Order: sequence, then C-alpha cells, then structure tokens
Amino acid sequence: MKEEVMINKKFYERYLSEESHQHPVEVLGELYFAEQQNELCDLSYLRFAQGELYYHLKDYETAIFKWENINNDFEEWARKNMADAYFALDLLPNAEEIYLSIKTNQEILSIEISLKLFSLYWMQGKSNQAKEIIKHIVLNNPDYGDATHLARSFFHEQEDWNESIELAVNEANRTHSMDWFDLIREFIELGYTKQLHPSYFINTLKTLYDLSHEGFEELLNLLWKSYKNETFVLEWILEMDSFISSVEIEDGRLWRSTHELYEEIYLELTNGYYLLEEIRKCLPNLLTNWLRVADSSKLSVAAAATLAWKDIMPSSFSANLIEFAREEVHRSLPSKYASNYITDLFLTITKWTNKQNLTNGHTLNQLAGGLLDLSKIHLLLLGTSERGKISVRDSILGRTILEGPSSCVMIFSYDEIEEAVDVSTQDQKVISNLSKFHYVSAVNQEKNDHALLDVRVPSEILKDYQLTVIDLPCITGSSHALDLNVDYLTYTDCVLFILNIHSPFTEKERDILLAIHEKVPNLPVTFLVTEIEEGYSEQEIQRVIKMIKSKLNSYFPDANVIPFQSNNEENLNELLKMTIGKSTSGDLERERALKIHQNSKELLNSLITTRSGLEISLNESISFNKEMTSKLKGAINQLEDTQREKVNKITERYSEVKNLIKEELSKNLPKILRSCSDLVDEKSNLNQIHRELDSEMNRRIEEYLKSTIEPLFVASIHDWITKASDEFNQSKKSLEELCDSLNGMYGVNKINLHCDFKVLEDWKRDAERMLNRIHVDKIDIFLKFTPAQFLLKSAGLILGSLPQKTMISTKYKGYIENRSYDDVVNLVTTQFLTQFDFFEKAIERDVIMFFVNPFKTLKHVVEETIKETEEKREILREMNSRPEIFEDALTIFEIRLNQYEWMNSEVQSINM
Repeated sequence: MKEEVMINKKFYERYLSEESHQHPVEVLGELYFAEQQNELCDLSYLRFAQGELYYHLKDYETAIFKWENINNDFEEWARKNMADAYFALDLLPNAEEIYLSIKTNQEILSIEISLKLFSLYWMQGKSNQAKEIIKHIVLNNPDYGDATHLARSFFHEQEDWNESIELAVNEANRTHSMDWFDLIREFIELGYTKQLHPSYFINTLKTLYDLSHEGFEELLNLLWKSYKNETFVLEWILEMDSFISSVEIEDGRLWRSTHELYEEIYLELTNGYYLLEEIRKCLPNLLTNWLRVADSSKLSVAAAATLAWKDIMPSSFSANLIEFAREEVHRSLPSKYASNYITDLFLTITKWTNKQNLTNGHTLNQLAGGLLDLSKIHLLLLGTSERGKISVRDSILGRTILEGPSSCVMIFSYDEIEEAVDVSTQDQKVISNLSKFHYVSAVNQEKNDHALLDVRVPSEILKDYQLTVIDLPCITGSSHALDLNVDYLTYTDCVLFILNIHSPFTEKERDILLAIHEKVPNLPVTFLVTEIEEGYSEQEIQRVIKMIKSKLNSYFPDANVIPFQSNNEENLNELLKMTIGKSTSGDLERERALKIHQNSKELLNSLITTRSGLEISLNESISFNKEMTSKLKGAINQLEDTQREKVNKITERYSEVKNLIKEELSKNLPKILRSCSDLVDEKSNLNQIHRELDSEMNRRIEEYLKSTIEPLFVASIHDWITKASDEFNQSKKSLEELCDSLNGMYGVNKINLHCDFKVLEDWKRDAERMLNRIHVDKIDIFLKFTPAQFLLKSAGLILGSLPQKTMISTKYKGYIENRSYDDVVNLVTTQFLTQFDFFEKAIERDVIMFFVNPFKTLKHVVEETIKETEEKREILREMNSRPEIFEDALTIFEIRLNQYEWMNSEVQSINM
C-alpha cells in the first residue's frame, strides 16, 4: 500500500483531514511553519509532501526545490520524483541522469525507475535501450502493472515481430489467456512466424491442447498453412506428429479438423514435389497418427494409404496396424471417397507433368478434363461409313458444320458463340475459317500430331441433353489408326456405331467392336443403320437389322440396332434418350472414376517415354535455337548492310536532284540576266535605268523559277521518290524471302518483317510543302555600288542631258552582257534550295524508320530465342543432375494409384 502511495505521489494526503476546508498548500504551509518552531524539528517529510502537491499542481520547479534536500528514508523516492518532474518539463537528459544515479534495494522503486527510463528512451527514439529495459522488466516482473501490454505496444510500433511473437508465446504459456493465443494466431496469419523453427510452438500447442481442443486444432491448421511451401515444412510435420503421438486420443473427442489436416498434409507430401528420401522420415508417423485421429467416415482413406505404403516401408508399420488398416478397408468397400480421390490424383499428376514440361499435350488434357465434369455425357461417333457418320453428326448438331469428312478428332460441345480451336501437343489456335480446316488438320497429321478440333456450337440438342459429342475420323483399317481410335474409348460414356445399310457389319467393323470390348468391356454401344435411301421398304430395313443382330449376337447379345434417317427429329430424340439412358443407368460417377484411374495408369506408363522424348526434344531444341540465333544475328547484320546501302543510294540520288537544279540555275540564269541588256538604248533614261534593270531582272528570275525550275523540281523529286520506292520494294521482297526462310525453319508463321512504307507518303507530302514554301527575295543587282556601276551611274548623272548618250548606253549595255552574275546565281540558288537542305537532313532518319520494325522484330526473336535456350538448358541440367526428382514422383504416384485400388472393390483384387 505504501508503494502505491509513493508511486501515485499521494503521501501528502496523510496531512489532510476531511473536515478541513483549507487549500492543501495552505495546510501544509501552516504545518511546516509549526514544525519549524520545534527545537528538534524534522521538515523532510513535510517537504516531501509539499513537493508532491506542487507536482500535481504542475509547479515542477517548486516541487524539485522541495525534493532536493530530503535525507530520510524517502530520499530515493524524492530523487525519483525529481526525475519525474524533469521528465514532465521535457528536460529528458536531466531526468535520465537522475534515474540512472539512483541505486536502491527497493524492488518496486527499481521497477518504476525502469519503466520511466523505458518511456524516456521510447520517446527519444532510443529503441535498443528501451527494448533492453522492457524485456528485463517482462522477464523478471511480467505481472507488474501493464508491463506486458507496454512491451506489446512498443514491439508493435517498432515492427519487431520476433520480439512480439516471443512475448505472445511466453505470455500465452504463462497466463493461459486466450488473448495471447489470439495474438499468436494473428502473427501466424500475417506470415511473421515462417522463419521460426516449428519446435518453437510445441509448448504453446501443448498448453492450448489442455485448454481448448477446438482452439488447438485451429492453431494446428494455421501453423500448417504458414509452414506449407516454406523451408521448415518437413520439420513442422515431424514436430506435429511427435506431439500428436504423445497425446492420448480420447474416445468421443472429435478430431475432424485434425483429420482433414492430416489428409491435406498427406496429399501435399505425395504431390510429386518431394523426394522419397524426404517423405520417408515423415510418412510412418503421419499415417499412424492419421489412423488414430480419423473419424469413422473417412478412416478407410487413411487405411488405404497405409496399405499402399507398406510395401515401400515394410518395417515402418506394426503388424497390428497393418491388420487394422486391412480390416477397415474391407469393411468400408467400396469407399465413397474413391471417386474424389482418383480425380484429385489425376489432377495432381497432370499438374506435375505440366510443371516438369512432360505434358502429353492439350489433346489429352482436353479429353481427360471432360471426364471430370459429371454433368456432361460423352457420346462417341464411330464407324467406317463416313457419309452415314456425317449425317448423324449434323443431325445432332442441327447444322452442317463441315463439308465432307473430318481429318482429325473433333469434340462438339454447347456454347452460345460458335468457335473452333485446333488443339495439338504444340499449340492451340482458333480456326477462324472452318473451310480451311482440312488443310490445318492435314498438316498436323503429317507431323504425327494427334490433332483435335474443339468446336463450340449453339446446338439446342447439345444443350438440352448436356451432351458432348466426340467424332472420330473413319477408321481406315490400319493398326495404328485402330489403336488411336480405341484410345479415345476411355474418355467416352457411350458409343453410336455407324453401319452402312448397303454393307452392314463387315469384318473390319467386327474387329473394331472386338477391340472396343477388350478395351472397355462395359461400354454401352448402340448400332445405327444409316444411308437408308428413299424406296427402302420397312420390311427390307427390318431384314437388314435382323441380319445384323444375328452377326452381333456372339459379341453383343443385347445389342440395340436402330435404323437412322436424318430427317426424322422424333427418331433422333428417341435414339438419344435411349443411348444416354443406357450410359446413366449405372453409377456414372463410379464409371468415370474407373476411366480416370485407367487414364492415370496410362499417363504414368507414358511418362517414361515422354521424359526420354523430352530430353531428346530439349537437346534438339537447344541445337535448333543455337542455329537460329546464329541465322537471326546474321539476318540482323545483313539488314544493317541493306539499311546503309539504301541510305547511301537514296541520299546520293537526292543530291543528284539538288545538283541538277544548281546546274540549271548556273547555266541559264546568267543568260536570262544578260538578255536584259535589250532594255538599254540611246533613249534610256540613264538616271533610272539601273532601277528598271533591277526590277526587270527580278521579274525574269521569278518567271524562270516558276516556269522552268519548279516543274523541274516536281519532276525530279517525284522521280526520286519513285526510285526510293523501288529500293524499298526491293528491300521488302528480300525481307519477305527472309521471313519465308526463317518461318520455314520454325515451321510456324513466327516472324513478320513489315516495313514502314508510310515514309514514302510523308515524302510526297513534304515535297508538296517544299514547293509551296519556295521563295526568293528581291535581289539588288544594279543598285550595289561596285566601281563599274558607280562610274556608269555617275556618268549618267553628269552626262544624262548631253547628246553623247549613245556611247554611254553602248558601254552600259556591254557591261550588262559581260558581267558573270555569279553572286546573283549563288544567292538565288541558296534561297531556292533552303527547303531542300532541311529535307535532306531528315532522309537518313526516315530510311532508318523504314527498317525499324524488322530490326525490332529480329532483335526481339533473338532475345526470346536466347532466353528460351537458357531455360531449356536449365531444365536439361535439372533432369540430368537430379533424375530422382522424376523417378521418385512416378513411384509416389504409383503408390497413390495403389491406394485408390485398395479403396475400390472393382480393382482391389490385385491387392488381395
């Protein structure tokens, strides 16, 4: 109680009484004066109390004065109070000095000083000192006041998440307060705990397990999400399993969340991205504990997993555990989770193969993906009669989708917008024009690329019956074609086998049916007799049907043989209802699961071949890319030479145009000016003749430019543009040949080297502008004061009125006819060609612009090719340096297939 009084500075209240109405300062003042009258007075306590009172009144200077000379047992508190006053005055260095100078054995006082120093350092931004102090307080006196909350606020402000996590974990374990557990959950969700070793949280899990089973499971799940895909994921699984192994599983306690967590962890460990060596450490305990916590509804999944792994790790499971797992599997057959499990496994394998660049192509993905959609029925059209098959297909689709037979597999499904996509192992591309489909699919087949056309059509029958139609090309009879078509059966729910009424059920058709029966024994097959022409009597049709049934009896005793006429809508609807009804009469989900299981097995079997092929393909691709990089760089160098050549040629020809105009001006302009001598005769006014000559010469210059030079300019510049166009077209042709050559090597239209012919249009426009901007200023030709002109002009002024004008006029005329006029020609030429010079400066830039796109395209393809080469080299290095990545994944997937077989009675006999 005394410490609380001292902390709150309320010691002064002991001197006050409730009855007194005096101000406390006045009361203490009177008591102080009275004490002074005593011979042995002790004023220390009163001074201490007065200091407190002045502190509360914010008279900090007076409070410090009162506390300065306390020498009794309150001395240490007085010094602490002085430091508080300096703190309040924002004199932090003074406060810090006093706090640090106090050496005391009083625990509470020591804590209070530490808290004050913590606040002081926090305020000053001295985070290291503040952190050291608050950690010391929390470690030694965590229950003192709001020390832990102060620490929490400080660490949060500093974003010191490691200290925040440590505080929350320690306090959760110490206080068992759910608030601290909630804070731990928050830190985990924010991702602040990923770098901590999982063992750090084991004590917290133990504590929470005793407090709240629901909270324990929630924290367990959060930790898994946090460590999943992180460095410590395997360590976390080991730590978690070790803890679960140590607790007793009580009857009646639900572990549903933990059971689901174990299943998720199991699926994560067996997704192909972990090596067997890594998961061997985790799986025995994981499977054992999964069996312990699994609820009865999904116990068979854990049991099947245990049985599937027992052969890989026989010494890791006890005989009792194996026997328990076996009994549980047999008791639960068939497992209702088998279908979901095999679907998830197939998606896992597909995702892994894509990640490893081992995909079997879009064709497989397209077909297998369809099996996962239980809302759709997959109907296969098969047979040797192409004409009959086309009539059935077009009747179902309600339109003629393709003229003539198809050259590859086509899948038809409903969509409001019609679209066709060519799917192959190399590429997927939209077919904009179906009439060109034959060419596209034929090209793919030449590459041995099992092409598939995915066609979406707004067909009401496809929509109403939730139908997907798989149309196979007519079987030719070759063994390869037969094998290829039979492979599609595993993606099919029912078959319409098309027969020709003119030659029903041939030996080839019998062989096809036997192959179907061998591949998928329970696949419903309906036989359609097609190509029934007008004139066939009902009796004749029934005779043919009876004959077909007799031939089928040995193989399909319950076969339905139906006559089909394309113009009979009622007949078509009855046919579809019967066919679809046969396929859905059983358990569609189970049938699809079996198909997915079969596809998964085939996919795994093919991956070894695929990987070998991938390695060969990567090496070939790297070599090809290396060769193409060299060729592309050579093409760039060649293009640079071409660009320089075109720049030189086009600029040189432009210079020729300029020179032609210069020559014309130099040749003809002096003649024009000299011809002006005819203006001078004995009648001329010698005082004004030089002005008349200037005017006439400028007029004749302008007329010459308009009538002769400008047309010459127009003709010459157009001729220059025409020749430049020829040069550009020559380059275009060379680049097109280069494109054809490069694209021929790539096998696709990868490169387009389009040039910018807009440059020519710009030049034509600029030529028009130049013509409109040509301007030659009036030139002073005879107004300049050259000596000869000066004499002549002077002579005119002196002798203009004399009769001897004939002699002077003759001399004046001779001067005009003999003058060189070089200065005038140069001036006119310079002014006339000013726009030419501006244009000439831009020619090189414009020619370069013409070639910008080809350069950009080639350089981009080079960069892309180099990048792709490095990526493929890296894949190849990874494949060769760590073959266990591939081998272990296949082993794990085979074990998981075995797990499905344990869960499904129809395939479990292999394990009995």
